[in-house]
Amino acid sequence: GEDIATITTGVSTESVVLDGKGYVFRNETVLYSNYTGIAEYLKDDGDKVYVGEALANISADGGAQYKNTVKDLSNRIEILEESINGDYSLADLPYINDQIDDAYYTLSKMLATGDTGGIAEQADKLLLNMNRHSIVTDGDSSPIEQTLSDMKDRRDAIYDIGGGKVVENSPEGGYFYSYVDGYETSFTIGATEEIVNGKASAAEWYYDISEGKIAADTRARNTAYGKLAESPEWRFVMRVDPQQTVYFKDGEEYRFKFVENGNVEIPMTLISSKIDNIYGGGILIFESNRLPDGFVFDRCQSISVTVDSHSGIYVPKDAVHRVGGNYYVYILKGSVVKQRRISVVFEGKDYYLSDANSTSYDGFALIGTNELLIIKGNDLFDGRINAVAAVGVGKDLELIMDYSYLDRNVSRVRESIANACEGARNKKDISMVAAVKYADIGEINYLCDNLGVTDIGENRVQQLLEHYEGLNNKDVNIHFIGTLQTN
Repeated sequence: GEDIATITTGVSTESVVLDGKGYVFRNETVLYSNYTGIAEYLKDDGDKVYVGEALANISADGGAQYKNTVKDLSNRIEILEESINGDYSLADLPYINDQIDDAYYTLSKMLATGDTGGIAEQADKLLLNMNRHSIVTDGDSSPIEQTLSDMKDRRDAIYDIGGGKVVENSPEGGYFYSYVDGYETSFTIGATEEIVNGKASAAEWYYDISEGKIAADTRARNTAYGKLAESPEWRFVMRVDPQQTVYFKDGEEYRFKFVENGNVEIPMTLISSKIDNIYGGGILIFESNRLPDGFVFDRCQSISVTVDSHSGIYVPKDAVHRVGGNYYVYILKGSVVKQRRISVVFEGKDYYLSDANSTSYDGFALIGTNELLIIKGNDLFDGRINAVAAVGVGKDLELIMDYSYLDRNVSRVRESIANACEGARNKKDISMVAAVKYADIGEINYLCDNLGVTDIGENRVQQLLEHYEGLNNKDVNIHFIGTLQTN
C-alpha cells in the first residue's frame, strides 16, 4: 500500500508584532537641594508621596563619585535583607534550586541572544536565591548576615564622609524618582498637546527629538537629587512606517512590551495619529496611567507591540489542493479518505489558517480540529479507501486490507522507547498504549493480534463500546486517556 502522512489539526494563533522605539513624556518637577553631596534615599523609585514627606538625606559634601557606589550597595543590601526575611527551610530547597536554575538559564539565553532587557532583574533573582540556598543549607555558619552587616557599615561610612546632612521633604504630592536626565522640562504632556491640537508639526518635532536637537538641562542632570511626576499619566510617542499605519486607530488600546524593562507589558491607548509629511508614515501618541513596580522611565524606550492577530486551524500549503477559487484538503477518517474545504482567514509564508468557528461553507464541510490531515499522498479523492487491494468484481468484491504501515509505526515507537531507556531504566517498566480514537476495528485487531499490543487508549465511552464489540482479544487492557470527551 502507499504511504500516507498525516498530522492532527489544531488551532493556531498568529500575531503581527511591530518592533520600534519611542520617547516618554510626563509632567515632572525636578528636585534640588542646597546640599550637593551624597543622597541617602528614604523612598523607592515610583513611590507615591505626599506634601512634606521625607524623601532623602542629603550630605553637605561627598561628591558624585560616591553616588553610584551607594546606589549599588543599597541594591545589594535590599537583596540580602529579602534573603534573610524569607521564611525558608530545607523543605523549600527544591523550589529554591528551581529558581536558581531558571534565573541562570534565562541569563545565559539573554547573553547568548543579546537580549539585555531585564538582565539586571534576572541577576538579582539569581543572587537572591543563591543567598537563600546558603541560609537554608549552611544554617548558622552562613555568611549572609555578616555580609549584610558589613555592607551597611560600608554605606554608613560613605554617608559620614559627607559631613552634615539635611532632610529634603516633598514640596508637593506625586510619584518620586531618584534619577534625572535633564529633559524633564522639554518632554512634557503639554509638548504632546501642541501636536495633538495641530499647533506644531509632528514630523519636525519628532525628528528634532530623535536627532538629539533638544538639549538636556545639564544643571538638572548633574545636581538634582530626584524628581516628582505629578500624576500616573504619561505618554509615549513613536513613528511608524507608511505600511504600518493601517494597524492603528485613534481610541484603540494596544499592549506594549518595553524591552529594557524586562518586556513588561503595559496597555496604552492611541490618542492621536499625525501624518509624517517628511518621510511618510505616521507619528503616534499613546497614553497610559499604569506605573508597574520597578518600571524605569528612561526617556528612550525600545518596544514591541502586537497590532493584529488571527486564529484558525493550521493547514500547511503542501496539503492544499486548489480548484478554481476554492481550497480543499483531504483527511483520513479511519481508513477512508474524506475531502474537506478550508476557509482562509490568514495566509502565512507556507501555511494557511482556516476558519475554526464554522463547520461548513457553501454546503461543503470545513476542516475541523483533531482531524487527521493528509499532508503526503497521491491519487487522493473523496471516499478512497487507504491501503486497500481490490479483488473480484461487483458483489464479489473482496477488500484485502494492507496494514503494513502499522508495523512500521509500532517498530519506530518501540525503537524510541529502547533508545530512551538505554542505560537509564528497564524498558519492561514502560507500557506502550495505542491511542485508537481515529482507528477502525480492523486496525485495532491488527495491532493486538499481530504486533503484540496489549494496551489501547480511548477517550469516548460510546466509541469504546463500539470497538469492544469487534475486538478479537477481549483481554486487551483498555485505558481512558486525555480528557474524557462527550459522545
